[in-house]
Amino acid sequence: MAEDLKYAPDSGNAAVGKHSWCYEDNDEYCEKYGRLYDWTAAVDTLDSHCGYNHNCEPFDEPRQGICPEGWHIPSQKEAVELRTILSSADEDDDFGFDVQLSGYRNIKGQTGSFGFGKTIIYWTIDQYTDQYASNFIFSSSMAVAYSWDFKFDARSVRCLKD
Repeated sequence: MAEDLKYAPDSGNAAVGKHSWCYEDNDEYCEKYGRLYDWTAAVDTLDSHCGYNHNCEPFDEPRQGICPEGWHIPSQKEAVELRTILSSADEDDDFGFDVQLSGYRNIKGQTGSFGFGKTIIYWTIDQYTDQYASNFIFSSSMAVAYSWDFKFDARSVRCLKD
């Protein structure tokens, strides 16, 4: 996708609404930058016992998660491939991958030390432990890094085409 996911259900899986937020709880940020999701919402495991303090069985790939039909949450392997592709481009939008540094949120609703305008963190489908899941990070210097975060922290979602 050319931008971060903005999906916030009005019906259907309304639980996603309790597991996603706008930066600083401001709807204007969601409209421009997309929503922030905890890992269980991103990979769509809210109705199971898979998530924080519980390991999930490895997901079949591609994993649709919260993405629309025909799209999926990237794996860590795909994030590594994306880094290679983007590092070969002159600018990030050569491939339609416009990065908006929309920050992130922790479980207490606080932004981190990097925050808005400096960093964006995207979830992957891969778990690190029963409490942590893998992600990939873009900073204001456009460096791409890989890390892990608590599954209950809120991060952005960028869907990839199947």
